[in-house]
Amino acid sequence: QVEEVSEMEWKESTPWINEEERKLLEEGNYVGILRLSSIDQAIRNFILGTFHKNQEVSLFIGAIGALLTFIQANWTGPTLPVLQPFSWSDNIPKQVADSLSIDGETIFSKASHLEMFWVASSILRTLNTEDTQLSKMAILRWRIHLLRIHHEILSAPTETIKKELRENMKEMGLLMEAEGNSLKAEVHLEEALIWDQYFQHELAQEAVNKAQKESGLEVQLSGALGTRTKFQTFDTAQLILTARSSRLSDVPTSFAPRDHGIEEDDLLLPTPNLKGVKEDGQLNNLDRCILLMMAKDVQNFNAKSGLTAEEMMPYIRKILEQPSNWLIYSMALFMKARIESDSHRTAERGVLQIQALVDQCDQDAEPVSNRMVYFFNLNYPPRWEMRRELGKKYLSLGIAASALQIFESLEMWDDIIDCYRVMGKTTRAEEVVRERLAIQPTPLLYCLLGDLTNDSQYFVEAWQLSGNKFSRAKRSLGHAAVRQNKWAEAVDHYEVALAINPLYANVWFSLGCAYMHLEVWDQAIRAFGRMIQIDADNAEAWNNMASCYIRQKKKREAFMVLQEALRYLRTDWRIWQNFLFVSMDLAEFQQVMHATGEILQLNSEEIDLPVLSLLCTAVTNHTPDANGVDGATYQKQLEQLLVAIEMKISNNPQLYKLMAEYYTKQGNAERGVDYLEKRYRCLQVPGWELREKDFQHLAEATIDLCRGYLSNASKKTVYSAKTKVRPMLKKAEDSFSGTVTFTRLEQLLEEITAKESELA
Repeated sequence: QVEEVSEMEWKESTPWINEEERKLLEEGNYVGILRLSSIDQAIRNFILGTFHKNQEVSLFIGAIGALLTFIQANWTGPTLPVLQPFSWSDNIPKQVADSLSIDGETIFSKASHLEMFWVASSILRTLNTEDTQLSKMAILRWRIHLLRIHHEILSAPTETIKKELRENMKEMGLLMEAEGNSLKAEVHLEEALIWDQYFQHELAQEAVNKAQKESGLEVQLSGALGTRTKFQTFDTAQLILTARSSRLSDVPTSFAPRDHGIEEDDLLLPTPNLKGVKEDGQLNNLDRCILLMMAKDVQNFNAKSGLTAEEMMPYIRKILEQPSNWLIYSMALFMKARIESDSHRTAERGVLQIQALVDQCDQDAEPVSNRMVYFFNLNYPPRWEMRRELGKKYLSLGIAASALQIFESLEMWDDIIDCYRVMGKTTRAEEVVRERLAIQPTPLLYCLLGDLTNDSQYFVEAWQLSGNKFSRAKRSLGHAAVRQNKWAEAVDHYEVALAINPLYANVWFSLGCAYMHLEVWDQAIRAFGRMIQIDADNAEAWNNMASCYIRQKKKREAFMVLQEALRYLRTDWRIWQNFLFVSMDLAEFQQVMHATGEILQLNSEEIDLPVLSLLCTAVTNHTPDANGVDGATYQKQLEQLLVAIEMKISNNPQLYKLMAEYYTKQGNAERGVDYLEKRYRCLQVPGWELREKDFQHLAEATIDLCRGYLSNASKKTVYSAKTKVRPMLKKAEDSFSGTVTFTRLEQLLEEITAKESELA
């Protein structure tokens, strides 16, 4: 396999690795590497602090072996047997999980062989990249690999690891200029995978584009005719992807995980039957990894919907066309299963596929080394996350008991409680947590008990038990304070929690909302700003930040922030309405019309007629917009908008009044009268003569309509006016005779009668 040369460091030009070590690495015998006396002794000396410089190479290879052993045990499989102790085993910290916790985030309790990760972490974080006989590039790459794994085994992302990754990637970037394109593509791909883990989608997209460029991968989405269902008799347009590698392709693998979509007797085909589509050749494996990241990129930049899934599937199908590597094929199947399990038509197929992927890890059909080759070119989930995904799918299908068994075996207490709640056994959930607390109290269990009982005292106990390090306890105390409207107290708790681990976007959001309640606008803007740095596509945070700017009367800043909000969420009419108000205040007439059109499509009942009236006035009065453009320039667009609104909103007297005033001012009195007549008819509701409010509204409409008739008086229009007023007076005489409004109508009738005599 040609591409494997660049994908694992030990297959690069590494003269400091001897043949025995190289052979063990290539065979996937990572425990065997650690058993080598030179490596075993180097690790022991390192732990004891008696490490010699001439042991540096053995130490580095030992760190690689330990890390890959940990990955085999927790990601790729097969499961390792019980390992005999090494010479250094007794020198590992007893509470190894605690020593690996960072920023108040704990290690997953069921991760196996944590001592291996501790060894790899201790060595790779310590090695000096300057004064070394090793390759500086190799040290940096393996350190980045290690940091990615550390991120995966923690309960949540942490700022400390993110900072370490950023620093090492920056240093790597400076070294890459002298490297070949294949390695550059791999490095950029790994960078994209890292930013994807931290939800930095724009940075991930930029990195994957660089990887594609360096690799020379050509990709194009296009269409072809084909069928999607088993009994479909006519062709429809299908989205397809053509891709071509610039370098030699890999040899197809003889074994691949089972694709449940191929054998299922389903109405919906797993792959469309296409007509007239030519084969575009084999892809090399690195390019396959890039395609999978590009599919994830589609998901990152689009709302979760059937259309997004349709756009992702061509990338995934391209990988599944020809198996070439066990792990790449498994990753493609996992992504496909996730998409299928979200659709009721293919949910069963998706769940069966995830179950098959869970089961395959302990099968021996594929050598360990083949599973590991492209591991760092993918974000393949750990085994417990795969099982958790399966449990969540079971829960979504209502199979709560099966989901509960999975979560209990993984000791995922949050999910266990969710299962009991779905099963209507909240009391049992509390009993389970109390039973575990009696066996081994942990801060997490105290927090869960606090959630179940709504007793904040348990959060305090969790905080104290952790030695003031468990940030979840402070977050929970903040949430409890919010529920009680204790905003200042909530702020204090959130600030402490975020000082420990600032990568919780939802906590920054809650902090911003708390500051808004306290009317501390600058701090609220800071909080929403920090959230946006973590999760840039959260439109609500952008919207709230804009609200803070509005309160500070910084409307131009609010306008720009709302534009960002609408980039990420275009389906919330409330954000469009805020944008509408700010745009009107800033005389951004083009944006006012655009926002009104969007609100019309999303929720026509929320069209803001006062703002529309102001816009009409600006156009008729030639008011310049924010850029100095005459308001009359927008006349044609405004009239098109008014027609669209009228088609969507019928029988609205306020709208008809507004349109009548607009067309009258524009010199089109005849059309203005038409809308006054529509307004008049709208207000002729049954029983109006008995209700004062309805009478007044109809009287106002009648007076305005008759004024319109008299403005261009003729026998016909005067007669029309007379036939509107006289019956109204007669019908309302018993209830409203003598009122101001009734008197105005009597005076109007006298005026009409005089005009009639004048025209006779």
